[in-house]
Amino acid sequence: MHCVPYAMLPGFSVYYLRGGQGRPVLFVHGMGTNSWVWKHVFLDTPPGAVYYALDLPGHGGSYPAGDGSIRGHAAVLLAFMEHLSAQGAVAVGHDMGGLVALEAALRAPSLFSELILINAPLCFSLPEEIVGGIERAPLRAAEAFLSRAGEGLSGQLRGDLWRLLAQGEGQLFARDVRACLGYGVERLKEWRGRLLHLLSGPSAAAQVSLPTGRVQRLEALGHFPMLEAPTALSSLLKDLLSPLLKPERKRAKKAH
Repeated sequence: MHCVPYAMLPGFSVYYLRGGQGRPVLFVHGMGTNSWVWKHVFLDTPPGAVYYALDLPGHGGSYPAGDGSIRGHAAVLLAFMEHLSAQGAVAVGHDMGGLVALEAALRAPSLFSELILINAPLCFSLPEEIVGGIERAPLRAAEAFLSRAGEGLSGQLRGDLWRLLAQGEGQLFARDVRACLGYGVERLKEWRGRLLHLLSGPSAAAQVSLPTGRVQRLEALGHFPMLEAPTALSSLLKDLLSPLLKPERKRAKKAH
């Protein structure tokens, strides 16, 4: 894995990780986290692709925060792809990152060949009293989220994840929750490309009826399968991506 410090985009500096050569595959993180969550998956990826894991604006090493909305993040993701001259990309989005990837793909469908959404909150809504509680006590809300979503994590990983979620006394997490509210499943119906939903933990238990795309459940895993079982998720992604990456490998062989 090669670390490229920053992509200098109009109005933003985006920190990202990069590795491999071939078809572009982009990993997009979720609420309150950054590219760190993909670390172990990113180190075990199939050949035939160039892999990117970026920090969304205001997360990790990317700045400034921008407006913090799904649409704002998607605009930066598209600018990032333009910076990389990336076309025919596969986007792998976790949690909020799945919404960002979907919004980017709806804006520029020719740039994407497939979306893989992991526990994306497509039907995310909260009662007003809970939203108010998150606003008043974001750190407590982040702690409650980790208690529910991080049950399968080791003590070390829980500690590392908590340090991310607790940034700014939980304000970043609360901002991301607000961003996901109101971005509904109706947007999903507009996507006409290939789509796979990977569901685990509370997302799988909810038995959400999704209007489009294939659904695969990750049994006995929580909300963060990339941290709980990175080897298993890497293996699954290899199976999913390999058919898409074979043409890249064939072209590479002919070129030699």
